[in-house]
Amino acid sequence: MPNSDQIPERIETFKLIAEDQISSGILPEDEVVLRAPRIEWVVTGYFLLNRAYKKLKINDGHFTQDEKIAALTCMSISTFAPFRPIDRSNIKSIGAAKANEVYALACASTILGANLKFNFASSSNMMFRIMDIISESVSATLEPYIVDLDLNIKKKVSDYDLSISAEDTLAINSLITIFELLPRRR
Repeated sequence: MPNSDQIPERIETFKLIAEDQISSGILPEDEVVLRAPRIEWVVTGYFLLNRAYKKLKINDGHFTQDEKIAALTCMSISTFAPFRPIDRSNIKSIGAAKANEVYALACASTILGANLKFNFASSSNMMFRIMDIISESVSATLEPYIVDLDLNIKKKVSDYDLSISAEDTLAINSLITIFELLPRRR
């Protein structure tokens, strides 16, 4: 269960990462819009997924904590898509087309202490494949929370008793494995 400071702190951190992606020009300000209120949904979605994921594990101890946090964060970002192209019918750049995936990698980079800074001109095919995996990682587990958001029902994380959907397992395990294989700055 998140403590009372974790959700607001993470929202602030993720907002700063999003703003940095725009101000640095990685995500083109004239082509994408940040729907900032969705960052709260992303963070709450992460904590809901984390709580559900813990029920999957037989043993309490595991050695992929940062990788799991990064994977579940990416899944939540993919689910709530805080970035949107301004004109979906006239997308002019990879940054606009893959804004949520780039943002997810920036958040994962911060969590992992890894160098996932994205440069579209020199990025490898591997980075584009990782972004494709992230874009396909929309969570079915979070459906009850999404329904509550649609109905404007406000609940605490502790009010939900979610279980990881079988549809989500492959994406979560794939992302954790990918993040385990990335080199770290540590």
